[in-house]
Amino acid sequence: MEDDIEECIRKKTQWAQLPAPVKKLLGDSPKEYERYIFEFSIKNQLRYRGSLVRTVRKDEKKYYETLIQSSIQRLMLYPYHLADMIVKGLRITPFIYYVEVVALLIEMEKSYDTMPNFTAADCLRLLGIGRNEYLELVAKARSLGRRGRSKAIRALLPRVPLNIPMQPWWRVELGYVLEDDVKPLGESERALIDLLIDRGSQTAGTLDYYVVKTLYRRGLIYLDVPITAADKVSVPPLKGFVMNRIAGDYFETLLYKVFVSIDEHTSVAELAAVLQVECELVKQAVSLYCRLGFANNLQPPPVVPQHPSWRHAVTTHNHQPYSQIAPLTFDPNMDDDTIQMEPILLKHAPSTSKQSPEEGVEPSNNGGRRVAVLFDSTLAAYLMMGNLSPDLKSHAVTLFEVGKLPDESLDSLLMELDKVVADPEIEGEARRYLAAAACLRIALRTLRPKLRPLDLLRCEALHALGAAARSRLLSTKYK
Repeated sequence: MEDDIEECIRKKTQWAQLPAPVKKLLGDSPKEYERYIFEFSIKNQLRYRGSLVRTVRKDEKKYYETLIQSSIQRLMLYPYHLADMIVKGLRITPFIYYVEVVALLIEMEKSYDTMPNFTAADCLRLLGIGRNEYLELVAKARSLGRRGRSKAIRALLPRVPLNIPMQPWWRVELGYVLEDDVKPLGESERALIDLLIDRGSQTAGTLDYYVVKTLYRRGLIYLDVPITAADKVSVPPLKGFVMNRIAGDYFETLLYKVFVSIDEHTSVAELAAVLQVECELVKQAVSLYCRLGFANNLQPPPVVPQHPSWRHAVTTHNHQPYSQIAPLTFDPNMDDDTIQMEPILLKHAPSTSKQSPEEGVEPSNNGGRRVAVLFDSTLAAYLMMGNLSPDLKSHAVTLFEVGKLPDESLDSLLMELDKVVADPEIEGEARRYLAAAACLRIALRTLRPKLRPLDLLRCEALHALGAAARSRLLSTKYK
């Protein structure tokens, strides 16, 4: 029922043009349709201008205020695609937004796992608040009195964002700047503010890095990560990803669909065609990946001339190694007979990192069709829970969350699998984890020399694409 109504809202269908069956679903009530339009627009963080909500809500500023409050309550990602309206119109930067998200969780005494995966990753990037830091904050908050508790909780949270990585090809945009904001600024900071007022957005790499960083941390500018339909990106093994829970909202669902479908030989426009999704939405998803450090733009816009200060800029994320983790969506309660793999295989199989010349892997034509090797979540979960090595865990998180590991990343995966040493005396759950690593290594070493390029694809991630998109992806990219 709701799917049909939402599809009409996406297509911007007015009440008069609605099909009769959809009108019947709405009880032949235009007011009911208006209610759906408003709730759908808020839930999906739609831009006011150019969408149907403009016809049912006349106050644009109030609409965005409601959108932000609703997004905070739902613990959703900051709507970066609306930053021009949210930062410039409401003076709510991503940092301020996530302070409110974390404060809300602490006030409600919710666990850290309540925060959805991508939201948690962005909070960690901007606020430096991960699981351990959150637990410390909750402990401090419990000692606060009831009076003025909300304000006291916010006083515990960071006052300025972290020194986040920036790429020189990102765009610097002017935020909401008041006269009092300019008074304490130095001459160089004021000059940049004036430049943005007079000439509009600028490529970050052409500006003084330290001035950009200062103004960003003061909340006077914001950063746009421009992605075009022709751009191609690569997704390296995930680092800094937070495995909490899946929220299930429309954009998060799209993020996971893009994850499993994307590769460095497919443009954003081609990916949108495979998924049958608006190109603008795919650009938003890829832009977020690049912002969080989960993807690298292979064709970034040129930065000319690049300011010399960027030679010392922080452009890469310094993530802590993954600790012992397990996906919250995985159920480890399985029969002992589920997996019959022997970890001793690791002793007898030759190392993939020291192959003889005649056994060497042939160079692959990475741009052509590939071979897909399917695995299920159990394999990725076992590699994560086995605590075999931090770098192997990074690959395991990628296998589980991205749902894919391309041929370009398999060399490093195999190198980590080579380091796993079997111990015949290990029993129980630990034996399963070693066995999973053993079987994966043997399978890849056996298949890969003859079947390159070869990608690992998680069955559940493919299934989530839907039948039509899955068929298009497999027929387009795989043999």
